[in-house]
Amino acid sequence: MEVKRRTIFAAGIAALGVTMSGQAISCSITASREPSRFSDRACQRVIREFVRMLNEAPSMDINAVETWLEQNSISLDSDLLWSGSQQTDAATFLRTYRVSDGKLDPKPIRLTEIELVRQRANLASYAFTLRRYSHHAADPEGCNGLFVHDEYWGEEEAAYIAAFKNNQITNLREFPEWFAGDRSV
Repeated sequence: MEVKRRTIFAAGIAALGVTMSGQAISCSITASREPSRFSDRACQRVIREFVRMLNEAPSMDINAVETWLEQNSISLDSDLLWSGSQQTDAATFLRTYRVSDGKLDPKPIRLTEIELVRQRANLASYAFTLRRYSHHAADPEGCNGLFVHDEYWGEEEAAYIAAFKNNQITNLREFPEWFAGDRSV
């Protein structure tokens, strides 16, 4: 009787060991998916998609914009998220980018240049320039009484730099050093 009990106990331990080893294998930490190979075409497509989103976001629900940001894992530099003296979130930034002085730009934002700055393995940096046709409120006082102007619509450019990993934007920040709009060089 004692032998049978030991045999059953040993068989139970062995079965538990097999089950536990199976669980250990299925729950073990292993390397995630392999890094994607760098693709200039894919990175440029992502930037174009980002510009498309800047154009469409003002008419979208805030939740849809947040979902798009999460799906694309895009992080915006904190300096981009300051509007005057208030900090905003990434979804609000996207929804209000085409709004100036409370008015929606009448023309879509255009991507005017895009350039690969650096690429190593599956990491890359791109500089790009956006042109928008935005509203400028009247400024009857000007800066110290200078540069007084009436209300007008006009083109302006802004440069950005995007960091990529696995052909996806991981971070976006302003890049004023790019001398957006300076075509004299």
